[in-house]
Amino acid sequence: MSSGEGGPRGGRGLRCERLLSKPFDRLSQSRDFQRAYRFGRRYSGDSFLVYVLDRGGAGLRVGIVVGHRHGGAVERNRLRRRIREAVRRLAPFLKEGADVVIIPRAGAIEGKERFSDFVSSLAEVLSQAGLLMEA
Repeated sequence: MSSGEGGPRGGRGLRCERLLSKPFDRLSQSRDFQRAYRFGRRYSGDSFLVYVLDRGGAGLRVGIVVGHRHGGAVERNRLRRRIREAVRRLAPFLKEGADVVIIPRAGAIEGKERFSDFVSSLAEVLSQAGLLMEA
């Protein structure tokens, strides 16, 4: 049996479509972030600052910027993971065709012990930006 066929894993490792499917793509290039800053619209709330650049194409691309003011690497990465999970939960209700840059403000975590409060504060800003469809 060759490595590309058969076997318990089909030769390509375990696959779980639920885990592999991504509700959004990520912005990774500096020029994409700069384009969103320069040409996108800016929306702000108590906890988040959001830049939205309408691309007119299909798909939603999200970039998350967490500065040093939020603490050390562990705290910044934890905040990034929370924002990514919040966007994942809101993904079925988000309109496509835009680049979105999310920047948490200094008080993004304070007073939000429950994750649902965190998600609702992000949803408020995304709704203000016109990205959130009514459920």
